[in-house]
Amino acid sequence: MKEKKLIDGAVKQEKRNYYRPKKRKTIDNKVSEIEDINDFIMRSGEVTQYVIKKPKLDGYYKVGKSYHIHFEKKPNFIYRFFVKVLLGWSWVDQK
Repeated sequence: MKEKKLIDGAVKQEKRNYYRPKKRKTIDNKVSEIEDINDFIMRSGEVTQYVIKKPKLDGYYKVGKSYHIHFEKKPNFIYRFFVKVLLGWSWVDQK
């Protein structure tokens, strides 16, 4: 076993670097008033309302127990047959 020599008074510990957020300086800015405030006001005739409709879904593939892939259009028979044979997914009609 090797012995280590200690130097008297010359032991220096390294500083630990922890993340400290930087202090933010706040600056006081004067807010100027807008002279033409009437240009920014929306009138009730200009407001329109759009209704978002969900697309109608024909069915979905069931992958595993809880994962579904939805389709708007039903795939043809050959496509569904080979997906079932090769991937093992089953087709479910929603209609």
